[in-house]
Amino acid sequence: MPVGKERKGAVERISHATWAGLVALVLAFSTLLNPLDDLTWAFQSRIANFQVSGDIAYVGSSEDLTDPAQPERRVELANTLDSLRANGVDRVYLDMAFQRPSNAQADAQLNRALRAFEGKAFLVRGNTTLLNGEEVLESNSPLIAQGVPVVGTRRWRNYMGYTWELPVSFQLDGQQIPAFHVSMAGRSTGRESDRINYGFSRNSIPAFDLDDLSQATGPLGAENATSRQLRGKIVVIGHQDSRSGLTFNIPGHRFVPASIVDIYGAETLKADFTRSIDGWTVLLLVLITLQLVARIASMRWRVIGYVVLALSLPLATLVTALMAMQISLSGAVAGLLIFAGLRLRAKWQQTLRLVDPETKLPTFVAMEAEASVAESAQAIIVARIHRFEEVKRTLPRELHTEYILRLIARLKAVKKDAVIYMGPGHLIAWTFP
Repeated sequence: MPVGKERKGAVERISHATWAGLVALVLAFSTLLNPLDDLTWAFQSRIANFQVSGDIAYVGSSEDLTDPAQPERRVELANTLDSLRANGVDRVYLDMAFQRPSNAQADAQLNRALRAFEGKAFLVRGNTTLLNGEEVLESNSPLIAQGVPVVGTRRWRNYMGYTWELPVSFQLDGQQIPAFHVSMAGRSTGRESDRINYGFSRNSIPAFDLDDLSQATGPLGAENATSRQLRGKIVVIGHQDSRSGLTFNIPGHRFVPASIVDIYGAETLKADFTRSIDGWTVLLLVLITLQLVARIASMRWRVIGYVVLALSLPLATLVTALMAMQISLSGAVAGLLIFAGLRLRAKWQQTLRLVDPETKLPTFVAMEAEASVAESAQAIIVARIHRFEEVKRTLPRELHTEYILRLIARLKAVKKDAVIYMGPGHLIAWTFP
């Protein structure tokens, strides 16, 4: 290929790579590509199969323990808390809001059971939105909440029902309180919010039914076997069905209790699976590589470069998932797709320039690009079809193409393997070796 033509092609490819990068940057900045990142993170979560620490156990109740019309449930919960404390659990979190008071005696008993943990039993205050749009933490009845430490949580679900980030702290009555997952993990990253890694196996989280903890298993109130299994663990008590309206989706599972989201957040912190590769970094690396590949003169090596670059994205998804890292690829994928679209459009336009749309014969542009013509042709004959327009006007429209092809057939009668090229203004050309 002539040097000038290759240089022109390289400039075109570099221009396409630049435009693809600029458009991808705009799309990434506008958050229109977020669904693609959600799918990537969900896929990564399904690939990984990490085991949780086992330090945090979830205890679910199929009944609404906060119903003020059912004070006996609060008494039963207080008895269960006493049993857990007696069996040496590390900490307890009640992930439910007792917003309305019930029987004063039942509320006081639940408060005493919580305070008996001496600061190691917490009420979880979830984030809620008021009618005016203001976000506040749910409140608890003073009879239950008095003297009991609290933690906060804000589980914001996206359109897929997933929660990917949790705030690390909240403002409450002028004081900073820790987030639920931070308190369970006992450590913080120091950021404003923590990303959740759902690469842990859901089955590895210890889970129990509250009814199993409430029932004695031996005579005379003997020690409960299930309670003994929770010795030394952090226990989260929450609702386990959808009646509370607090079920969430996590990758691979639907309608899980809300507490599970925060447990995943805590396990992410405990395992130090907090690293991630942001989309801007990936997009920048891909664009730089694309610019370098676009400068390669050899088409063969250029295509190999494109293929390697495209395959590197799913490979990076797999590798980072096994390394417990989240990666954002939406901008890079968009950039590559836009670049591919621009190149295909250029190829299509080139094809239109190389083939006459009416006769399907090669054009003068194709003759110029033909290496054999430049290397071996000693003569190029160019001819104009005399009185072409006058004759064409006498023929039906559907015979115009056939008229040209019959003229071409007569020209090829002398040399059947001759290649006839169509040019502008009904010029035709052929070569002689």
